[in-house]
Amino acid sequence: KVLYFFVRMDLRMGKGKIAAQVGHATQDLILKNSPSTLSSYISDNSAKIVLKVPTFDTFIPLLKFCQEKGYPYTVIKDAGRTQIPAGSATVLGIGVVEKEEMTKMVETLKLL
Repeated sequence: KVLYFFVRMDLRMGKGKIAAQVGHATQDLILKNSPSTLSSYISDNSAKIVLKVPTFDTFIPLLKFCQEKGYPYTVIKDAGRTQIPAGSATVLGIGVVEKEEMTKMVETLKLL
């Protein structure tokens, strides 16, 4: 079981900003999963995979896939207080999902 995070590289966020945005996505995904799913995820080593995506458009097929499968997901939008404009979608978080379910969707993406 895995949490996936897709980080937009076109926004040129700093490392700290990326960490904060992935943290926000983690919080949202924790709230969207059932206690039994979270318990299983935690006992299965709590894997997290963070991948680079070039632009917002890369989110679209991933979002459609999640919606079709009924997977929990979140799109983090920045408040605009620091590095990027308010409302910018920075990170797409998906999960908890089985790694095998996402393999085809992520095989061309690079790890952050």
